[in-house]
Amino acid sequence: MSCTDKQPVSTRYPPLRGPSLDQVYARIESWRKQFPKLVRVKAYGKSLQGRPLLAIRITDPEADDQHKEVALMTALHSGLEQSGTVGMLYLMKWLLASDPKARDILRKQILVFMPVPNPDGYVPDAVKDPFFNAAGKEQYSGWSPAGPPDPPNNPEGVAVQQVMEEYQPEVHADWHGLLYTHADFAMIESSGFAFSNLALRPYHRRITCLMDEAALQEGFPCDLGEEDSEELFWGPELEPIANKLWRGRPRFFAATYAYHRFHTLTLASEVSWARNGFIRHRRLLEIGNEIWPGEFYPGYPTRVMMRNVMDLLVAYGDTAENRRRSRAELWNYRSQMTHASNNPVAPGRALHVTATNPAAAQYWLPVKSEGPPPKGVRRSAHFNPGMGSAGGALDQLLEKAGRDSRFNVQALREFAADLPPHNRVQAPNDLAVMRGSGDGAPAPIQHGLSMRLRLPFRNAKITELRLNGHPLGESAMDGYVCYRARGYTYVQVNYPPSRTKTEDIFIVTCSYDPMETRPVLFSEIFAE
Repeated sequence: MSCTDKQPVSTRYPPLRGPSLDQVYARIESWRKQFPKLVRVKAYGKSLQGRPLLAIRITDPEADDQHKEVALMTALHSGLEQSGTVGMLYLMKWLLASDPKARDILRKQILVFMPVPNPDGYVPDAVKDPFFNAAGKEQYSGWSPAGPPDPPNNPEGVAVQQVMEEYQPEVHADWHGLLYTHADFAMIESSGFAFSNLALRPYHRRITCLMDEAALQEGFPCDLGEEDSEELFWGPELEPIANKLWRGRPRFFAATYAYHRFHTLTLASEVSWARNGFIRHRRLLEIGNEIWPGEFYPGYPTRVMMRNVMDLLVAYGDTAENRRRSRAELWNYRSQMTHASNNPVAPGRALHVTATNPAAAQYWLPVKSEGPPPKGVRRSAHFNPGMGSAGGALDQLLEKAGRDSRFNVQALREFAADLPPHNRVQAPNDLAVMRGSGDGAPAPIQHGLSMRLRLPFRNAKITELRLNGHPLGESAMDGYVCYRARGYTYVQVNYPPSRTKTEDIFIVTCSYDPMETRPVLFSEIFAE
């Protein structure tokens, strides 16, 4: 046969079938028996055809769970995309081996795996379409804030929801891929994003970059989504040019539910070769052990609950468990909160006000509509929802604080006296306010709250920090911590549950030395 003769298809592409469901379940059971301390297997009900819906928990029981981050990994299209399931099993096997990196991850994280959330679809010819269950319901898409579609006919989706509710994970990584049909196959893989859903992406895009960089070190390339397409995302106002935009549209998927409920970091990745799926998701798990730039504690960066231009409201706690509890509470309470910062920002002076319910916001931070700008003042027609400012707002705040014995109003007035005038409407002592929507029933915050100042100087030195006018000491629980990252000096002020349960207004004033001067360069620009 010459080199140009065509070979029979069966010779060139020998058939290949992925592991059967019985093989997958047998491997999981063997790990449970071999590593009874590390592996727990729990069935969250049964599929419509009676197959168990398994979640496998892997962690080091000798390490305290309260200090562990939680990562959930699923293969929601496992019925048709078996390579995602196989890649996940490869990662699980590595975690149970003696690699020191794996053991360190298990000491610091609880890992929950659902390699076959749709077992009926995984079994050949058991259902009409393996993307769906026996009732034609999917586990991946079609969700809502209430959960999966048609729960009575979708026990597989309900099982995924139950696992999410039980663990409230910091990260949810969903593995996709292809169906094994022949031994030689190729596919362009991707990390973190869904082609069909522009809303299914991690809010820290840098995480997927790190995953892809790890893959590239072993020669595996990855698609970069909209970057490789060089397209912008769609939005309602862009519908007239929809054919020039990224084809995915914002949709409510299973991962969206985890984000909606717990501010979970969500990813969806395409996996062709098990080795590359392993490499990328191992790097993801390593991130859960590291200190993310801008964070004080190690773990996945999931703690920012609300922000304005300068400052952040973040989850409270000195353990992963406490931060998780705080995150889940604050994320679903953020519509009740309002916070404000001095506007404009002045080097050396930072002020932040947090009102934890609408009534407190209305009393302490009443903000009127800005209306048209004064003559000669230009202003953008598009503001962020919830943003506002009002001339004299700080003066009103201080006047009310002077009638409340909780505040050292003299210290607050001395601080405010050095703030510059507002630079848009020429009103003194103004505040930029970010207001929640006010939806839902207000209630005291049970699990604490932290506020994070971002001072835009990398080596700033704190000279005085006060809460409600009173000096505040350093403490990770009831005080402040200071650290540096990304060119900022961060000052995180921590309000413990004992305060957030009984108080609803917090005024932080921070005096600092920037330790540098940044010229405006007028003289250099306009010099003759």
